[in-house]
Parts: sequence; structure tokens; C-alpha cells
Amino acid sequence: MSDEFRNEVKLAVKEGKWVGWTIIKASVGFIIFFLILDTALWLDGRALGIFYMDIDREVIQYSQQYSETKVNLLNKLYSDYLELKTEIAELGVSDGNEEIIAAKNAQLKNAAKRIKTEAGMIPASQLPEDIATFLVQQ
Repeated sequence: MSDEFRNEVKLAVKEGKWVGWTIIKASVGFIIFFLILDTALWLDGRALGIFYMDIDREVIQYSQQYSETKVNLLNKLYSDYLELKTEIAELGVSDGNEEIIAAKNAQLKNAAKRIKTEAGMIPASQLPEDIATFLVQQ
């Protein structure tokens, strides 16, 4: 019975090695297959066709919305800037408004700085003409 047991153990070890190597080879094969598939799908960035066209359209749409929002904000900031300049000019006509004029000048500088900052976040080609002129003069 011990010879029979030894033969069974040898057979089990032999089959265990075969099963182990088969599992390892299959795992390596799956990994290589998925790496090749992943590389093929992402290599040119267009492998999934319609999916990528939708993403491109959304990116363009959102970037256009972003630029439009920035342009609207710039127009408001520039309008506020011009309004502050008008208020300073009106206050300069009367005497005793030096403190108010100083405060308004500080607001004017902050508005100009904010316009420059916001304008730097979009392409210069998308800036309104009056704001582009303002930035050149500053």
C-alpha cells in the first residue's frame, strides 16, 4: 500500500505542476492580450470612434461656454471699471471728497487687476475689442 500511496503522491505532484504551469501560462496570456487590446484602443485616441467624437464635442462646447462666461464677466468688470472712473471724475469736481476718491481709486486698481487676471484665462483672440484696447493701455 505504501507503493500505491507513493505513486498517487507522485501523480498528484506531477499533475499539480502541470495545472500550476497551465494557470500561469493562461494568466500571462490574458495579461498580454489585455495589454495589447488596451494599447490598440488608446494608441491613436480615436479607436472607439463615436465615443470620442462625443467627448470632443463636449470639450469644445464646454470650452466655448467657459470663454463666453469669461467674456461676459470681463464686460461686466470693464463696465464697473468705467463706472468707477466716472464716479471719480464727478467726485473730483467738488471739494472734500479726497478720502472717497482715494477709496474709489483703490477699487479702480483692483478692478483693473481683476480684468487682467480674467483676460489671461482665455485666448486673446476671444477678447472683446474694448477690453483688448484697455489691456494694451494698462
